[in-house]
Amino acid sequence: MSTNKTPNYSLHSWLGTDEFHVSEVNENFTLLDAALRQETEALKTALEAKVKVLTGAYTGSGQTEPTRVTLGTKPRALIVMMYPTYGADSIRWAVAAPGNTFRDSFTFDDTGFTVRHNGNSLLDLNNARSVYHYIAYC
Repeated sequence: MSTNKTPNYSLHSWLGTDEFHVSEVNENFTLLDAALRQETEALKTALEAKVKVLTGAYTGSGQTEPTRVTLGTKPRALIVMMYPTYGADSIRWAVAAPGNTFRDSFTFDDTGFTVRHNGNSLLDLNNARSVYHYIAYC
């Protein structure tokens, strides 16, 4: 039977004069398995809490139809931009997040976002056939 226990996980620790029991080795493995499982779950939770950055583009559908963008996860914030096209002289862009949806243009859900025409052609981010690029922070 072990004389000592380790300070952190209370694993059996034997002296040269101790009687050795396989059940104590099995107990050590059970304790180590439980500790590793707990550490793995904590690490998984920490990694899931980190921000992921996704990029992509969508083509606006215009005034009557919202455009749906599926990311596979809920965005925490978006930067959406459109580069100048013929007749335009500046980049159109917006920052949006749940609770701050740039003129009510965006709706967020668990798998992505939807953008609607907002009625202002200069600030709209869903003009028909216009290509918009996004950076999504999820």
